[in-house]
Amino acid sequence: MSDGWSVLVEIEAPEGEHLRAGDRCLDALADVLIAEHHGIITGSATGWSARISVDDFDPVHADWQAVEAGRRIVMGMAEKVGLPDWPVVRLEAVREDVLDAELERSNFPDVVGTQEVTKLLDVSRQRLHELRHSGRFPTPMIELAAGPIWLRTAIDSFLDHWARKPGRTSRYDALREYLEDRTESAVRLTFAEIERIIGGPLPASARKHPAWWANEKAGSHAHAQSWLDIGRRTAKVDLNGATVEFVK
Repeated sequence: MSDGWSVLVEIEAPEGEHLRAGDRCLDALADVLIAEHHGIITGSATGWSARISVDDFDPVHADWQAVEAGRRIVMGMAEKVGLPDWPVVRLEAVREDVLDAELERSNFPDVVGTQEVTKLLDVSRQRLHELRHSGRFPTPMIELAAGPIWLRTAIDSFLDHWARKPGRTSRYDALREYLEDRTESAVRLTFAEIERIIGGPLPASARKHPAWWANEKAGSHAHAQSWLDIGRRTAKVDLNGATVEFVK
């Protein structure tokens, strides 16, 4: 793991001041910081910012030390290349491994189209059309020329409460019936076995978040009724191994 820090220094011109047209000071600062500190420089006539790396060999052990070290480097170089002594308006330090992880993480929501929804529900396009006109199916987040797009969380929520067979109020009733017939004090099932029992895929959150298996009925945990109502509780939820135990 890298011990380096990424430090941001942001500068803003006082009111009425600006860099002269054709001023090459920012270019000179960029050349130095890029060569010596893997810097990134952005700017305009009324302000600029620099993000640099404070490397492993620098005596930095906390974010405030990284901020101070980065500020000294940037402001020292700015003075050398002739930039005006404008005030610092923002200082920020973040571990480089944390910054890398944040940049890799997508902020776009998980979405699905018609083909993905039919697979998740294990239905035909015609059946999906019927469900959409039943008044109970989630509204798409957007309708494109190529077809509707839904949030995956909305489809998962629908799946949790969708009754496939007459007399059932939830698809998880099949899981309750299965567990009711088992006499063992602990019943261990794989996620794939549960999906075969309920007749469709578990929501993505069941494979990502242990909280989905929490022993509570409130909020979005209505599916937990399938085991809580018959006196069982979940235990030993293993997301990596894709297994869960239902115990009495």
